[in-house]
Amino acid sequence: MKRIAIPLILCLFATTACWPFGGDDIAEMSIKRTSDDGKVEITRGDETITVSDDEEVEVGDLVSTTGGARALLRLAGGKDDARYVNIAPDTDVRIESTKAVEGPLHTGSIVADTAAPMRVSFAGFDATSSDGAFRIDIGVASVRAGAYSGAVRLETPGQPRVSLSRLFEVQAAASDLDRKEPYRLDSADPWDRVFLRAVVDLEEQLTPLANGLRSQLGSSRPELPYFRALANQDVGFMKKYLSRPTVDLLTGFVVANHSPGSLQKNFVRAFRLADEGAQWAVVAGILDASFKPLVAELTNVAAATGAVAGGTGSDAVFSVAAAEAVDDAGPGDSVVVPPGGGGDEGDDGDEGDDGDGGDPEPSASPRCGAICRAREITGLASPSPTSIIDDVTGR
Repeated sequence: MKRIAIPLILCLFATTACWPFGGDDIAEMSIKRTSDDGKVEITRGDETITVSDDEEVEVGDLVSTTGGARALLRLAGGKDDARYVNIAPDTDVRIESTKAVEGPLHTGSIVADTAAPMRVSFAGFDATSSDGAFRIDIGVASVRAGAYSGAVRLETPGQPRVSLSRLFEVQAAASDLDRKEPYRLDSADPWDRVFLRAVVDLEEQLTPLANGLRSQLGSSRPELPYFRALANQDVGFMKKYLSRPTVDLLTGFVVANHSPGSLQKNFVRAFRLADEGAQWAVVAGILDASFKPLVAELTNVAAATGAVAGGTGSDAVFSVAAAEAVDDAGPGDSVVVPPGGGGDEGDDGDEGDDGDGGDPEPSASPRCGAICRAREITGLASPSPTSIIDDVTGR
């Protein structure tokens, strides 16, 4: 079992323990250090206040992090309308109101996590959300906004409004918003590991599985009869995709097959997203795929070809019999590798659903809101990012 962060457990079972700031008056705005390194400072007029743990802040204050320091800003609100701003190292943020901030002011990164209407102004743009989490990254020559959860609206004078849904991002330059793209997941990013824990975990399972498949599949390629047997339905729409790399073809099919709705629509959209640069884990998150059955079926698909099971690097056997072996196996079962060759097309097996009603939304701590995510962020100071990954969501 993976390690479960103690703050997360506290959040799940004791709502009052989720509040990551001291004091009794939870309506007061505060800034809290979330790292041991560097310096967090509040500039208020001619006064500079160094933050040792947590300090109250006021509208108009400038909060700065330097030397590797991270901080968590809480704007005014209670347990039902919490508003947070996670601040990366070397980032300046100005508090515009109890519901809005401006920043990063120059370069830097922030994540806004809110359960109530909130606005972030940055580089000539306004980002607003009523219930969601989104990040803003400003580099020397780049601006990026990405949505972790909920819906985010981006606006700038003279430009059409852009709405970002979960797991999408947009680049901005010279007051222009580029077209939306799939979110660029970074498994080493501490915020991605908190806000997209399940997606990161899926990516870390799919990557070695895909690498192993590439090294062992040989030159054999699956054809339509193989996928028809896997899907128990016509898959003629896949014909023009059969020249794609075998691992991508198998992964894209399994992701589509474990997503709600039409297999054809899911499959076509999956490859459109992949062609736009999305990692397969991000594709699965956008399509609301069930993660555990997805990994189990892809593992069984690999084993049923015989090549991976043998570990010899011989050519895989993408036969109808191999597909039927996958179809007959449940998500928790091991595939018995069939002999090579053909077989009758399909039986009345199920489509791999384990009957658990699907996975929760692929974000951090789906049963917790902004307060609990803030509690997790405060635990990032000492442990490595992997110490906050848990299996409490049942992934």
